[in-house]
Amino acid sequence: MVGKEEEISDLEYPQLWENYSQLLVHRQRMLQSAMAFYIKSDPSIKALFDCEVHLGLPYINYTAKTEKGETAFKKYTDAVNSYTTILKRFKDIYDF
Repeated sequence: MVGKEEEISDLEYPQLWENYSQLLVHRQRMLQSAMAFYIKSDPSIKALFDCEVHLGLPYINYTAKTEKGETAFKKYTDAVNSYTTILKRFKDIYDF
């Protein structure tokens, strides 16, 4: 009898990471738009920042087991890093 094949987690599916990445990209674009158009720091800009900080990012402690899973997770990780950089820049520009 051949050993039981390990069940693949839902976290291996690239579409899941693609969806998370797209969500972060849209949140990042919101922040970048405010900076690009030199919108003055006012209560609405502070509220946007506070909302982003409150939403935060999910902490996912997972090691992919397939090549597709690794590739997809790396793309997500890159999106997280990019978003984090923009959020820090946003905070510095508006001096929150």
